[in-house]
Amino acid sequence: MSFINTRFFRIIGSFILLFTAALSLHAEVTGEQAAEQARELIQLLAEDGSESSYQELESFFKNAESVEVLFHGESGVHNAFKAIRNMLNKIGDKQTESSYEALLSFRDIEYEGSVFYDDAYGTLISNLLKHRETKSEDLTDILESELDRMLADQESIESEHSFLLDENVFFQKERKARYITEDGTVVYDGRAKPATSAGTILNGLYLIESEASYAVIESFLTSWPGRESSDAFEYPEMRLKQRRYDLPVIEIYEAMMRDTRYLKDSRANFVKHFFDNSVVHYARREIEDPEQDFAQIENASEEALLRMLDVTNYASSLDFLPTETVDLVYAKRTEIIDRLVGIGYSRKELNQAKVTEPEVGDVVKQSKPAIEEATEVVTSKPTKEPAKQPSQWWLWLVGALVVVGGLAVVVCRKS
Repeated sequence: MSFINTRFFRIIGSFILLFTAALSLHAEVTGEQAAEQARELIQLLAEDGSESSYQELESFFKNAESVEVLFHGESGVHNAFKAIRNMLNKIGDKQTESSYEALLSFRDIEYEGSVFYDDAYGTLISNLLKHRETKSEDLTDILESELDRMLADQESIESEHSFLLDENVFFQKERKARYITEDGTVVYDGRAKPATSAGTILNGLYLIESEASYAVIESFLTSWPGRESSDAFEYPEMRLKQRRYDLPVIEIYEAMMRDTRYLKDSRANFVKHFFDNSVVHYARREIEDPEQDFAQIENASEEALLRMLDVTNYASSLDFLPTETVDLVYAKRTEIIDRLVGIGYSRKELNQAKVTEPEVGDVVKQSKPAIEEATEVVTSKPTKEPAKQPSQWWLWLVGALVVVGGLAVVVCRKS
């Protein structure tokens, strides 16, 4: 009964606050008091967690005047975003269908000028991702559409900057906003796309950990906006590297290594990212246990090892890698082959694997039947032993003749 009363008064309180906030708006009351009332209101509605409360919140944030009240006061911007983030966390923690739909409604609020595409965007995405175990496909589609939404005017950008489609023009990361040809000729200085939240979206796709989500990451990082984004360079080093020997991550790395629209220096860095063992900082913290937190070749699956071998064969064919990176690739290749030989593969077959076009997986995978064939030859060896026996009979015969001859000589002398 007390629970019902508490819930009842909470709902009543939230509507009183809503009414007070509305009066404040109509009476043109501004300042700290109105802002504080509005911030308390969104917290109460979030805590209530009912469908009607979420509808009230949606209405509140669709009203530009209501949202503006949140930001009043000396520390209005800081306090407003703090309140919005707390509200989103409370909604996300509910883990209900209604809370999921409420979070989606904030995402669907008008793109330009929405507070959910400002400081609160990361919090909104992270709370949506709390539903990833049950909403994996939906969230992958949502995050993919977020990448598209950032480039809603892609055609007009490409029309204005035709060099974006020129295969001989690359984005130079070191300058943050410079397009050059391979010989260093500057084609354009400046950003060729709007500012994005690509890193937040990529991290979300990474956390979903599905084949589809990894495919979206690969597609973005090998598109011109993906290449231009600093995330194309930082994301592999900081995020992908933690699982670089997992099969989906191997596919992403190889795609970037093969992408000739990246500068050779960039591609060489991707090779180094993939093969080296260094522990990097992520999210401003040290990796406590590299053996656990970083992918190790010794823990990779058989299928991943075969794909890694494909990548080493391809990387070995690149003539622009620094010497230390070449040495690193060969050292890792040896380690990978040792692991595969331990599983039962033929070292000779693995060493004969050739570099092919992107569909390289078939070359090494076809070596397994050959390995089984070699095993059959080994097990059939005992059947060949009788072929060696005639040489042994001749030895016995010669020995017997010597003995008989000796005896005959002895008998003749006695007689």
